[in-house]
Amino acid sequence: MRAYRLLVGVLAAGAVLVTASVRATDPLPGCVTDPRTPVDILNACTDTERVDKQPALPYLHCDGSLPALGSALVPQHCASTTTTLPTTVPTSTTLPTASCTAPTDCPDGDACSTKDCQAGRCVATPFVGVALADCRLGLVVAPGACGGDTIDKGLTKTLVARVGQARGLLGKVSDPSSKKGRKRVKQAVKMLTGLGKRVGKAKHTPETCRTTLEGLIADPRTVLTQLLL
Repeated sequence: MRAYRLLVGVLAAGAVLVTASVRATDPLPGCVTDPRTPVDILNACTDTERVDKQPALPYLHCDGSLPALGSALVPQHCASTTTTLPTTVPTSTTLPTASCTAPTDCPDGDACSTKDCQAGRCVATPFVGVALADCRLGLVVAPGACGGDTIDKGLTKTLVARVGQARGLLGKVSDPSSKKGRKRVKQAVKMLTGLGKRVGKAKHTPETCRTTLEGLIADPRTVLTQLLL
């Protein structure tokens, strides 16, 4: 049996370089037997132990939002959360102190979630999949993305153009598991990878702002990459 040796670098916090043995025969459904691009490598057929696609995220806020940049990481203990379901089904979180008679009574939570009033309690349901990635992309070019830091004009122009292009691709994805859907998701991942590198080289933008923007770009890129697994 012919074997390929691939060095897969996962660019994420706490990630490590893993050498995987990829086999050309007996592939798992949907895996890539002849990987040639970074996205192909992430989806290459391999006989290594599979990664849990629903890892525990103890520091994720109960409304689905991320901890503020630079803040202390505190494990969250949500008051009432439904049983974890497959990734295509959103998980609702009951806000512990918010009572209501209608959805309009509920406070605004994470921007990438919907709010509802159920049995007199406010419930936040985060977006998932392409909808979540598209919403997170909007945060990259939202006013005040870098707080008090100023993004230089050249980088601002690039961000608006590239984020617009990526969201345009995602707007055409009705089924991310279809051939056309996967192709467009892969294109968006590649585009965001390049955009992250461009941000890192923007020396006229403060380093703290570049770090923030890189995190905002990495978030939807990770969501999209998970859809390709």
